[in-house]
Amino acid sequence: TMPLAQNDRILVPLRGIAEALDFTVTWDQTSNRAVCTKDGTQIAVEIGTANAWVDGEARPQDVASLAQQNRTYVPLRFFSEAFGLNVD
Repeated sequence: TMPLAQNDRILVPLRGIAEALDFTVTWDQTSNRAVCTKDGTQIAVEIGTANAWVDGEARPQDVASLAQQNRTYVPLRFFSEAFGLNVD
């Protein structure tokens, strides 16, 4: 699935990228949240909000996570940096 551009930000499909990097991804239908975990770090994103939760602490994203064609898209930079990855 191709990335999307929104408000000068790149959003990527969360599950495909996360699982390729050995993250565990779960979906909570009642809260509309995707939860990713790896090496003791947990990140939750909620569709339509510009907040994400890193280890339970709210952190703002540049743009809200969104759902399109049954996929959750998240800002690439935020997701990468929250897991300690470098983005250039």
